[in-house]
Amino acid sequence: FDRAIRIHSFLVNRAELPEKERAAALSELALDYLKAGMYDRAESAYESLALFKGREVEAHEALMHIYVTEHEWKKAIDAAQKLSGLGRKLNHEISHYYCELASLSRLAKDASRAMQYTNAALEQNPDNPRALSMSADLALEAGDKEGALEAWNKIEEVQSEYLPLIAAKKADVLAEADQQAALAYLHEAFAKTGSVDVLKAAVQRIAAWGDPQAASGFAAEALKKSPSLSTLAVMSSIKAKANPRDEQVKLLADITARQSKLVSRYQCRHCGFLAHTFCWQCPGCEQWDTFPPLRVDEVKNKRR
Repeated sequence: FDRAIRIHSFLVNRAELPEKERAAALSELALDYLKAGMYDRAESAYESLALFKGREVEAHEALMHIYVTEHEWKKAIDAAQKLSGLGRKLNHEISHYYCELASLSRLAKDASRAMQYTNAALEQNPDNPRALSMSADLALEAGDKEGALEAWNKIEEVQSEYLPLIAAKKADVLAEADQQAALAYLHEAFAKTGSVDVLKAAVQRIAAWGDPQAASGFAAEALKKSPSLSTLAVMSSIKAKANPRDEQVKLLADITARQSKLVSRYQCRHCGFLAHTFCWQCPGCEQWDTFPPLRVDEVKNKRR
């Protein structure tokens, strides 16, 4: 890297070098810095490269990558907007950058700013399930249950595959008015998705609302329809809670819970990266929305 940087720096600084060759050398120098992890110098080099005609797209794409890597979301938005002015459609990415800013604002307990960023994300992409889910959470925190339900309903309408991420929260709001309606909703959500997260939400609430036997029965029926280690772990867990003195049932629940965590992973559709937790951006290929909200074994069950 040091040798490459010296050579390309020498070429960039040659006074007699034509503009086209200088731009090519500057592009290589910026790439040297980027590959060496010297992001501050790479940023400066790409900012200079953006001044050369015909190199604007290359420069701003690289700058956007640097800003995303460093979580400089406002700068990433600025770079993406400049690319949009050059003919690239990046509303999808910009929407996620605003969601990142909204998440940071929520962590800082700044609900007003979080809502501003969430609304900006929805302006860029009205169907972004992440922005809609965040909008529902913010509405719920503000006591606006109708607003939360409206956002969740929109997710089910336009991005139904993300239902597992919202089913439990929506059921809790529905249960405040009608527990039976909430349970019916969870039954329907599980039938549509086969998601273990929805199954967990259903059996936990059935048991908590006074019918542990029905919860166990629901889990057993789910295991017949969607046999997997994750489903078995849910059934074993509910049986262990119903029979706290049964050591064998407790042991089975512990073993299946541990093993299901090892094999229950999410997989990126783009590069195949496996993760134990759901991600909006793949840590491997850095693409957005490439993780389905179902684990690998759930996806296989759904295809049967």
